[in-house]
Amino acid sequence: MDILLSNYYTLFLISLPSRNYYEITGGEFAIALLVAIYLMMTLYITVRWLNYRSPRTLAKPGPVSIVICAHNEAENLQNNLPWVLAQQYNNLEVIVVNDRSTDHTLQVLKNLQAKFDRLRVINIEGTTGSKKQALHEGILAATHNIILLTDADCKPQSPYWARTMAGFMDDQTDIVLGFSPYYNQPGLLNKLIRYETLITAHLYGGLAMMGLPYMGVGRNLAYRKQVYLNSTAKEKYASTLSGDDDLLVNEMATRKNTRVCAENEALMWSIPKKSWTDWWHQKRRHTQAGKHYRLVTQAILTFIYLPQIALYFVVLGLLFASVLFGTTFIWFALGLLVLRFLILLVALPATMNALEQASLLPFVLICDFLMSVFLFSLGCLSAIKVSTWSNNHHHNVRKKI
Repeated sequence: MDILLSNYYTLFLISLPSRNYYEITGGEFAIALLVAIYLMMTLYITVRWLNYRSPRTLAKPGPVSIVICAHNEAENLQNNLPWVLAQQYNNLEVIVVNDRSTDHTLQVLKNLQAKFDRLRVINIEGTTGSKKQALHEGILAATHNIILLTDADCKPQSPYWARTMAGFMDDQTDIVLGFSPYYNQPGLLNKLIRYETLITAHLYGGLAMMGLPYMGVGRNLAYRKQVYLNSTAKEKYASTLSGDDDLLVNEMATRKNTRVCAENEALMWSIPKKSWTDWWHQKRRHTQAGKHYRLVTQAILTFIYLPQIALYFVVLGLLFASVLFGTTFIWFALGLLVLRFLILLVALPATMNALEQASLLPFVLICDFLMSVFLFSLGCLSAIKVSTWSNNHHHNVRKKI
């Protein structure tokens, strides 16, 4: 086998002088085009983040309904909900949908209701359900036009979170995209989760600033109630376990009706998964929604992610070649890794500062490689079973073919 590969390598070297370098093959042109599009998109997104400026004045905030869906979230609600209820905002109601909880979630909510008049509880009973159904009940019950979404395991950065998010909702704006980073905790998994969340925020925030909004996260998202009522996503994708947030944004968001709120006081912090298995199942659920994105969105994300994944395949190929043909190939591999690191070093700091994730900077390359492996694995696996919206549900839903 080594002799055969060595002969092929020798023939390749002999053929190099006869190569007409003014001729470009179709494959080379396709690769060059893909790389050019990737670099152009990366540059545009980076420039948008660098040019983000806090508005001098916010719109006069209108009445807001905060909607939170909770299934067996007694501890999280006890720790986080008081911070939501204590928001410095006069015209505010907080609706918590207790979705078939079997722990003491309802008792926690009753105790908090005794302290906060603005808390409303919707209690859904039964044995089966979904977050989408719970969210639907909560939004229908909302008495205000501006809906602000978050989760039970989330804690606002400041008492001005609701006011700031609502303040971005001016006369031309129907959707406000906020950000929800994860807490910094020890371990490689935590760094990978935070990095993947950072990249996702970098992309959906930057593309929205370019006038190409395609998703948001339900941990920190605001829209007018009529946007939800007019959306067909809730019916079209009712069987899709995830997507209650990004599929609605993908359908309803436009250049003119969407704004990005990257204000520090509007961040919403969340608790990351503790195990690789839990995170894997969570991301498998989330990727179900991506299949339903608009074609232009899927094309843009392909142009962004494919070169990233391909680069690491080339690096691995060069490292394998170095074992067979010499250490020269190692330098090519190192050169590509340095190039990738420089791209990340230029592209990400503005987003890192906005999301308070600067501590990730020394680990971006290893996290970038692991995320590429993760994305490639997800792309290769055809999901047979996906978990329900909360890990606290103890049943699986089989994907419909």
